[in-house]
Amino acid sequence: MLALGICLIVSADLGAAPWDVFHLGLSRITGLPLGRTLSLTGLLVMALGLPLGVRPTFATVLNMALIGTFVDLIRGTSLVPIPSSAIQQFVLLAGGIVLCGLGAGIYLSPGLGAGPRDGFMLGLAHRTGVRIWTVHASIEVTVVALGYLLGARPGVGTLITSGTAGYFVERFLRLMKPVTQKLLQLVERQQTPRGRTVC
Repeated sequence: MLALGICLIVSADLGAAPWDVFHLGLSRITGLPLGRTLSLTGLLVMALGLPLGVRPTFATVLNMALIGTFVDLIRGTSLVPIPSSAIQQFVLLAGGIVLCGLGAGIYLSPGLGAGPRDGFMLGLAHRTGVRIWTVHASIEVTVVALGYLLGARPGVGTLITSGTAGYFVERFLRLMKPVTQKLLQLVERQQTPRGRTVC
């Protein structure tokens, strides 16, 4: 869902999400596919988070490896259309934002860890004592500026995703958390040997 959401936003060509502006610029300079650039950037950010006390989890590694892989797989197909009108562009943008929010809500709901970029942001906020929203905004401005210098083109889509993505992540996380908890309880009951009491 996250990979498909990213591909929809990029295909809308209204300006990618802040981090993806940087990924697109870096991909343009290095010649690497967007998804591989995304994964390698995640690896670098994960390494930068280690001195801040951020310890990657299994979910962090999966986030780093799989989203980029699926971005390249999806971009290699005709699954995501090329818009032919402004309306189609905004439909793709909106669909991508919602899908990214849903995907993030699902993978964050079990509490197994966040992606490299979010972990780095939280670690930086904790280490510096600066409020999370300030650190988040500073990082986004920085990566958009770097992406622009590397040749990527931010736009109105960049502003829209920056302003709305967090809202959809929060909404879907609240929606999915009870569902995830019930599924985890069901799995635990299935794994409990019959005839034994779990204290």
